[in-house]
Amino acid sequence: MSKAIKILKLFFPLALGVFLCWYTYSQFSEEQLSEIKQKFLQADYFLYWLIGFLWIF
Repeated sequence: MSKAIKILKLFFPLALGVFLCWYTYSQFSEEQLSEIKQKFLQADYFLYWLIGFLWIF
């Protein structure tokens, strides 16, 4: 029984997260999805790369 509980503790949060991502994604219209895609493509990620690099060191 202990092994089943460990597996459930691992997979339940993952399954819940995947479900919530899918549900949120399914609520977007095609126009909203294309706008989100454009925003990600236009974003300047230099600052985030720099902060991430400095965080390691």
